[in-house]
Amino acid sequence: MKSLKDYLPDRGDFPAADFWEVRLEAEAQTSIRVKNGAVEAINRRDTDRGNVRVLYRGGWGFSSFNDRGDVRRHVARAFDFARSVGGGDARVGELGPGEASVAARFERHPRDVPLAEKLDAARSYDELVRRHPRVDSAEVMYEDTVRNSVFLNAEGRLLEAEQVFSRGIVRATGKANGVPESHAASYRYRAGFEAFLELGGEIPEMLAGLEEQLAAEDARGGAYDVIANPKLAGVFAHEAFGHTSEADHFYRDPQKAEVMRLGRTLGSPAISIVDDPTLDPKQAGSLAYDDEGVEGKRTVLLRDGVLTGHLHDRMTAAMLGEELTGNARALTAAYPPIVRMTNTLIEPGEATLEELLREMGTGLLVKDSRGGTGGENFTFSARVGYVVENGKLTKPVKNFTLNGNLFTTLKNIAACSNEQEWFSTAGGCGRGEQYPLGVSFGGPHVWIRGALIGGR
Repeated sequence: MKSLKDYLPDRGDFPAADFWEVRLEAEAQTSIRVKNGAVEAINRRDTDRGNVRVLYRGGWGFSSFNDRGDVRRHVARAFDFARSVGGGDARVGELGPGEASVAARFERHPRDVPLAEKLDAARSYDELVRRHPRVDSAEVMYEDTVRNSVFLNAEGRLLEAEQVFSRGIVRATGKANGVPESHAASYRYRAGFEAFLELGGEIPEMLAGLEEQLAAEDARGGAYDVIANPKLAGVFAHEAFGHTSEADHFYRDPQKAEVMRLGRTLGSPAISIVDDPTLDPKQAGSLAYDDEGVEGKRTVLLRDGVLTGHLHDRMTAAMLGEELTGNARALTAAYPPIVRMTNTLIEPGEATLEELLREMGTGLLVKDSRGGTGGENFTFSARVGYVVENGKLTKPVKNFTLNGNLFTTLKNIAACSNEQEWFSTAGGCGRGEQYPLGVSFGGPHVWIRGALIGGR
């Protein structure tokens, strides 16, 4: 049986290209959905795909395909596209040759687990949720993906990898005064079936969170001191700051580039943010190499409020004269790699949460995010919050948003707690067509002065 490497083109197939790279993938995915005791879907999908990317006289050409036996035709097509663009100034930084084989990490490989066992686990979670007296509806989703890939570029960099992904969601819905409320436990990990089995241990906490929402009152809008919990703090780090740090957003825009100039003080001394693909290898954003063959490494983006780093692919690093960071990522080989985050985290401080609450005195403790919009001006819909009075948590509140300007908020961060949590939720990061890309985010509890809360 031929391996993926056997389908790679020869160097002679790229005689005039200034740079080129080829990626081939074979993927198998299984998914299950159970809702209110009924099995709604069981799907299996096997996919072959690949791409060729060519740089010629400053212009890029890209061609993706599903028939790996026809790679050379797509080499010619990608070169024709690049030649048609031509006359640009695109270039890539030097990387050099090298070979590596990256093995997947798992305890139980999905292909070794019978479908009946996967289905039984999903059904058991659905039944457990429906036993709760306040639950009107339950839904469980399970998905596993096994992806084998090979990458080769003009410098002779050859990478082979197996990746195993597991994703799961358990969602419960109830009603308060006739209004539906839902809460979910979820994950997306680089792991095997063991991750779905571990999800069952999170169901009691998820159901307690639903009860919390059902008991909460509507929040009143206004300006408050706010303590964001680690999940919401991580969403802020990813959606508001992280996307702003992706260099392909500003490398051709002098005004934006000045805003994101290294060495500028953007926040208070209490805030530091990193992007780290070398974190716990189970996290969705962890990687050994990015999709341009660059080794993943920890990048400090903000240290004590001062901008110290950007996120790069090979082109933006070369254009800005900065070091490679290993942040070129593609959802699959059907897409070209673009600058994306990996695991984006706020660094912990020194105070305990109790000390932050006591020093803040009056305000809101805000928990989790249910979506929103990021960027320089952000709006995040919080799952629930607690009114803080005299440093103590009092009544729960809901139906409110945390709003603000990125740079104002960074300056208004008063302190961070001394713990740090990471989250790889079942969703993912979306940018352009490439959604959902696996990422992780997190941080400590973060105290923000004078945050704008939108309520009812």
